[in-house]
Amino acid sequence: MPPVFITPAYHSGISLRHFPPSPLVKLIMHSHANTTENENESVIQKRQRLGVVLLALFSVAYGGFIGLCMFAFEWFSKTQVSGIPLTVAYGVALIILSLVMALLYGAMSDAIERASLKSNATSSTK
Repeated sequence: MPPVFITPAYHSGISLRHFPPSPLVKLIMHSHANTTENENESVIQKRQRLGVVLLALFSVAYGGFIGLCMFAFEWFSKTQVSGIPLTVAYGVALIILSLVMALLYGAMSDAIERASLKSNATSSTK
């Protein structure tokens, strides 16, 4: 019996663009109304500023975790929240925070882009 090879979709001629995206994909992946070549410089700067602010906030939260691990490990490892060690609760909270921040960045980035397109459309019609 010959071996069975599974052909990936991109080799079989089937384009994944023909399948409708799931609601989760729509939530995570915002649509790009512009390509980066056509984006206004102010939109790029606003997105960069937003990314830096979110990175700074996450860095403070992560730095707190590392600081507690380094300088107060005995207290940090023995303290429990609802029967869960604080180290585990803090770590899970960091993971959840990173996911929330990623969704927040996507939504805010999309809002920045839409506002720019809206202001460009109103200014070009005048």
